[in-house]
Amino acid sequence: MQHLIESVELAHRRKNLPTFRIGDVLRVHGRIREGGKERIQVFEGLVIAMKHGTGLSGTFTVRRIASGIGVERVFPLHSPMIAKIERIRSSKVRRAKLYFLRGRIGKKAKLKGWEAYASWEEKPEEEENQTEASEVETPETAEEIEGSADEQVEEVVVPGAESIPVEAGPVTVESESETTEPAPEVEVSPEEVVNDASTTDNGTDRGESGGEAPADEGVQDSGEKPQE
Repeated sequence: MQHLIESVELAHRRKNLPTFRIGDVLRVHGRIREGGKERIQVFEGLVIAMKHGTGLSGTFTVRRIASGIGVERVFPLHSPMIAKIERIRSSKVRRAKLYFLRGRIGKKAKLKGWEAYASWEEKPEEEENQTEASEVETPETAEEIEGSADEQVEEVVVPGAESIPVEAGPVTVESESETTEPAPEVEVSPEEVVNDASTTDNGTDRGESGGEAPADEGVQDSGEKPQE
């Protein structure tokens, strides 16, 4: 039975539950509907009591003094009419209920504390849905899988032929030793070797004989003697 009650109450609980305690000064932003309009009214005061825990039936009492008159309001903790809760100050107290402040006025009703600001606000449903959609990773659909498969296929265009789809795969590069064939061996006879040697010798002799002679060797002895 308890599980059934919790499942029903779960839809009405606040997701951003405020964490405050007795003696804190709160600023409660409440929604007020007037006809077809809605406005926000702020009520600021001291928390003097908290009842029924943090469940769906939990409440907290806020007390303030307006024009010398004490005013108290009881807010349901999980009420949808509460738009925002702000904590302004925290006080040092040693009691679970601060009902003794009802009989005090002026400085006697003040508590020593320190600044401790915090804020709790319920996000709109649209923003929550957007954040949940961004956080949850959806599985790939069939179209996305087909699109990724098409990206792996490349089209090779050959002039004068239709495009042939080729699946992208590992490319193997053959080495030069495997692709190039060795040159055929040519047999050379000994007669050809001798002829080549003779032609080279003749060429050198012709070059030496056909060249110009040096200046000293160019003077030939003639029968005539040089005139003195």
